[in-house]
Amino acid sequence: MQYQSTTEARATVFWSKVRKTAACWEWQGQVHKNGYGRFWFGGAKCWAHRVAWWLERGEIPLGTELDHLCRTKRCVRPDHLEPVTHRENTMRGLNFIADQARRTH
Repeated sequence: MQYQSTTEARATVFWSKVRKTAACWEWQGQVHKNGYGRFWFGGAKCWAHRVAWWLERGEIPLGTELDHLCRTKRCVRPDHLEPVTHRENTMRGLNFIADQARRTH
């Protein structure tokens, strides 16, 4: 039971750092230089969107990562996240590799 109460306490702290709007749930805590939220959870520093997914939906499927469908890096709303392969996440993004792959000539 000690673990459960600790998890619940951390969840309360986590959600207190989220500003929920009609669109995105924006992370208000620490942000990494890459723009994604960070949060200490279970003795480790984690990506905030991954913690939100875990708290609301459970484990992230093995072999996948979470894609921000809204393209807002600070968003932790589980409805705006989708587990996809690394390749799919890269190809959906706005980056050099995806741009080159979409070219037809």
